[in-house]
Amino acid sequence: MSNLYIREESKKILESKNFLIVFILYLATFLLPALFLYLEDIEEPIIFYSYNIFASNLKLIYPLISIYLYSWIIGHEYSYKTIHVLKNSSSNLNQIILSKFLSTTIIISSIYLVLNLIYLIILLFTSDINNIYVNGLNIEFKEFIINWFIVLFLSLLFIISIGSISMFLTFITKKWFFTTLLMIVTIILLPNIPLPNLIREHTPLSGFYIAQLFYIVDLDINYIIKTSVINFIFIILFLLFCFLKENKVKEKI
Repeated sequence: MSNLYIREESKKILESKNFLIVFILYLATFLLPALFLYLEDIEEPIIFYSYNIFASNLKLIYPLISIYLYSWIIGHEYSYKTIHVLKNSSSNLNQIILSKFLSTTIIISSIYLVLNLIYLIILLFTSDINNIYVNGLNIEFKEFIINWFIVLFLSLLFIISIGSISMFLTFITKKWFFTTLLMIVTIILLPNIPLPNLIREHTPLSGFYIAQLFYIVDLDINYIIKTSVINFIFIILFLLFCFLKENKVKEKI
């Protein structure tokens, strides 16, 4: 880890306007609904608000934030022509790419987890936690909390895997803004296309439907493990693609 440049890459992100944009987007998606609940004092089942905040945001906002930042962390090197300096530097290019990925992942994960916990705390004080009766199922509060953290974990893996794909596409297109637009169009269209279940269940596409786990009393452990493994595989796979792509270019220079 001593050869990685996580601190330097994290500093680049934190000092850029892109971090401010990402932070505001995250803040709006979590705290505005929470503020609405607090001011209106609406007593509805807590699971209702939890499902809606995740389901609606997993369709676009969370992937958008991930795509935006992961694409930018590579794309800005092309924009400022500094990518050639990196390729010709004495540093290991794989370490630089991995540092960029890890620093982005740490920042996105930190914001995501902290704001989610704040939102959960507000929900606990503004919703009826004793009334979690949905679709004929009486979900206990303990089960709801377990579901919350499972959804939180799986949705985070989902947006990181989307980010790794965005990084790779940015290496190919060399235009982070184009990659962002391409990925946004893709994530808008894919959930509405009648794809085979085999594709939905064995790709990160299952992330669009993770919020449905809130309504399941007996969670399928095999499904959780499978979904986690699939996302990890995609993350590692597209990182390897990034390594191979850029090192082939470096060999030609």
